[in-house]
Amino acid sequence: LEAVPVQVEVHLRNGQPRFTIIGLGGAAVRESRERVLTALEHCGFSPPEQILVNLAPADIRKESTAFDLPIAVGILTAMGVVPRDVTGGGVYCGELSLTGELKPLTGVVAHALHALTSGADRIFIPAINGAEAAMVGELTVVPVESLADLLLMLKGERVPSIPRADEVSIPIERGA
Repeated sequence: LEAVPVQVEVHLRNGQPRFTIIGLGGAAVRESRERVLTALEHCGFSPPEQILVNLAPADIRKESTAFDLPIAVGILTAMGVVPRDVTGGGVYCGELSLTGELKPLTGVVAHALHALTSGADRIFIPAINGAEAAMVGELTVVPVESLADLLLMLKGERVPSIPRADEVSIPIERGA
């Protein structure tokens, strides 16, 4: 598994309702529009009518639901809900449910390794994957239950519980 760095850029404006994602997003990425909008609405936010999301670099195909969380954070940052200086230095990965809960991800260790080697100081991932990502070490892993939970953390209203690598239990299959 290899994680490829993708920068999520968001531009908002008023006008006819439209949510466009550019940058070679596959079906799972295109479907994120509905998950993200519904999760934002469930958390009490009404995004502007026109949302443009760019997943850069544009020449690499993106095929993961893990873009839901960074897209939602990008929209909330562009709306002014979350200050830009609070989100910097972090990597965000996660699939959102329609209620804003974060679902488990596959390939979390690859995401964490890439975050570490790219100079990020922390990674925000689904809570269920926290201990797994902590195996990487030297990176602050911030487990997140939901989009609402993440907002409380970014606003400083909730202190996250940081998992330790020794909390991980890896099942080993033994041959017969």
